[in-house]
Amino acid sequence: MTGNLANINSHDLGNLDARETKTLCILALMLAGWFAGSWISWCNTAAVALIGTALFMMPGIEVFSWKEFNDTIGWDCVLMCGAILGIVSFVQSTGASDWLVGLMLDSVGGFSPIVAIIFMSIIAAVLHALIPNGLPVLTLVIIPFTSLCVSLDINPAIGLMIGTFWCDWAPILPIDALPAMGHSYGHFEAQDYVKQGLIVSAASVIILTILIPLLCNLFMASAAVV
Repeated sequence: MTGNLANINSHDLGNLDARETKTLCILALMLAGWFAGSWISWCNTAAVALIGTALFMMPGIEVFSWKEFNDTIGWDCVLMCGAILGIVSFVQSTGASDWLVGLMLDSVGGFSPIVAIIFMSIIAAVLHALIPNGLPVLTLVIIPFTSLCVSLDINPAIGLMIGTFWCDWAPILPIDALPAMGHSYGHFEAQDYVKQGLIVSAASVIILTILIPLLCNLFMASAAVV
C-alpha cells in the first residue's frame, strides 16, 4: 500500500521543472560555500546566505521576485535580531558580559555541586533568552562553568555539557532564529511562547541536573576502561 502511494505521488509530481532545477543548483552551491567556509574566511554563513538569496532573484533565474521575498520576510524579526546582536557585541567588547557571568557564578561558589549545576543551567538559560545567537552564549559561559566545576571538585565536563546544551536551546523568548520565524508568521504570540517556555525550561533544568552527572560519570568510566 505504501509503495503504491509513493509511486502515485512520484508520478503525479512529474519531472523537475526549470524553477525546481535552478533551486537545487543554487542550494548545492550554497552548501558547497558553507563547507568551504572552513578554509575560506569570507565564506561565512551570513555571506553565503546573502549571495544565495540574491541568486534566487537574479534576472534569468528568478526563482522568486523581490516583491515575493519582501512580502513574506519578517523584517521586524530581522531588525530585532540584528539590534540584539549589535548590543551583545558591544557588551562583550566592553567586558560587561564577563563581569556579569562572573558575578552570577561567584554567588554560587560556596553551594553544593547539585545547586551549582542548577544555577549554571539557569544562568545559561537566561543568557540565551537575551542573546539570540547560541555561540556567544557558549563563549561567555564555557570557561566560567568549567572553572566553577574545578573549584567544586566535580567533573569539568559537566559545565561543558550544560553550556553546550543551552547554547542550542532557547525556549523562553522567541528571539532565536526558528522561533522568531514562527512568531513572524503569526503562529503564536510572544506571551504564549514565554508561558510554555518557562515550563519547558524548568523541566530541562531538572532533567539536566539528574542526567548530565550520570552521563559524565558513565563516559569517564568507559574511557578509563578503554
